[in-house]
Amino acid sequence: MRSCRYGLLQINCGSCTGWGECVMSVNDKSFDMIKWASYLHRLKGMTLR
Repeated sequence: MRSCRYGLLQINCGSCTGWGECVMSVNDKSFDMIKWASYLHRLKGMTLR
């Protein structure tokens, strides 16, 4: 049996908002959200071109 954890990501830029769904883990008994989300920190403060 497959057990998945899904996350919902929201990105805002001024009056625009985007949403995305992603798989966070598959068949893991434990899960570290901080470790998983560490790459998202690079997006903070970026601007669109």
